[in-house]
Amino acid sequence: MSSRNFEDFLKSEAINAISCVEKYYEVLKDYLSGASYDPSDIKHSIINLKDCLSKASISLELYAKMKKTPLELLSIIQDMMKCLDVASLGLGLRVDPRMWIELSIATCSVRLENIVQLLQLLKAVITRLE
Repeated sequence: MSSRNFEDFLKSEAINAISCVEKYYEVLKDYLSGASYDPSDIKHSIINLKDCLSKASISLELYAKMKKTPLELLSIIQDMMKCLDVASLGLGLRVDPRMWIELSIATCSVRLENIVQLLQLLKAVITRLE
């Protein structure tokens, strides 16, 4: 695979992963706002959100390195992934699931909304690049 093809591949992977983050973030946001979801769907959404965050951060980091642009997303996203792990693990406990998820996410150093907004901005930037 040529360097240009690999760059295009990483760009595509990053865009797809960010779209995935947006999708599962919306489900989680709706649930925390009071929408009714099956508990297994929420756990599935949290796990998928975590996986998509991981894919997005790795793809963006590699893409940024190819462009010789420093990007330090990995540490903040890893912190959020740990919080999402706690959120999904606690869903089997006898506590209010919404409260547990909100508490788990609130313990992170950066708000989930801010991470999603940053990823959306990066998606817009790399989409506009040649």
